[in-house]
Amino acid sequence: MRRISAVLAGSGSCVKRLAILGLLFAHSAFAAVPADRLALLSRGVNLVDVFQKTAVQLDGEIVGVKRAGLRHIRFFVDPAWVWQNGEPQHLDQLIQHAQAAGLGVIICMNSYTKNFADDPQIIAAWTRAWQEIARHYADSNPGTVFFELVNEPPLADANRWATIQDGLRQVVRPIVPRHTLLLTSSPDSTALALTQLPISHDDNVVYTFHIYQPMVFTHQGAEWANPSFASIHDLQYPPQQPNLTIVERQASQERQADVRNYGRFGQAIMNGEIMLAVIWAREHDVSLAVTEFGVYRNAPPPSRAMWLRDVRTALEKNKVGWSVWEYNAGFGIKPELDLGCGPIPQALGLCS
Repeated sequence: MRRISAVLAGSGSCVKRLAILGLLFAHSAFAAVPADRLALLSRGVNLVDVFQKTAVQLDGEIVGVKRAGLRHIRFFVDPAWVWQNGEPQHLDQLIQHAQAAGLGVIICMNSYTKNFADDPQIIAAWTRAWQEIARHYADSNPGTVFFELVNEPPLADANRWATIQDGLRQVVRPIVPRHTLLLTSSPDSTALALTQLPISHDDNVVYTFHIYQPMVFTHQGAEWANPSFASIHDLQYPPQQPNLTIVERQASQERQADVRNYGRFGQAIMNGEIMLAVIWAREHDVSLAVTEFGVYRNAPPPSRAMWLRDVRTALEKNKVGWSVWEYNAGFGIKPELDLGCGPIPQALGLCS
């Protein structure tokens, strides 16, 4: 719909305009993302380290995901191993079992060895990897298998990133003409970066972003973040005194300002990010999904559940699909799912 008015304005007679309008609507009906695919993308979970797990372990995770009421899984593939170490048999089995359970599958490209970069060799490696994956899964069900081209690209130049991503899309699209592709923004798949991303000419795409704000809350205790959040402990959500003062006093110097900003803006930080993306998507008549959002398990359990609830409900209110980060690691929801209908499953709308 977003391009129809411009096309019609440049056409001639009324009959010609009607003919063009019919062609455009026919194209849109074929190419736009079908409702059943958006339904699959409406609620899901990330699986991590799938290539370090046995088939039995992955089958157990698929059973748990399905039992919880989630509708899809998302996981990473690495261009460095396509197809090394006996693949794609392990990957085939994971996808087949997920589909047998009625789950959608998002295959997302991510590099574990080095970040994506504007480097001809890296771009060529990712292009070759996507060609291999797309060819291998060209006959898969386009209603249940989705391809997310890059995870959290770090490029600062939004226009340059758009060119690179579209180059990958142009390689993949002829191989899988009916599958839905997931496109994201750079740097880091943020909502703000998404608003700078040019709209693709391809209608059969969903645009993705990630939510981890406020990071000082969601990543508290995370020693692997840079700079570290390891000095942040017991920070509550929503922000409140005297908890803020206590946490700030214990925080490292480089994190004290983060605690103060969290106290000032609190819930507005994540709500603002969500609405940035929602308003942009409405203006351009495109579909959205949040393919990552979550809280490190070091956070106070009641606060963690409340943050997940607030983000999930805001996304669903605005018809944005989601994939929580993640199933069974540092941010994992599995321990709570295994205990039945507790605060985390309730926060994610999986039970009441």
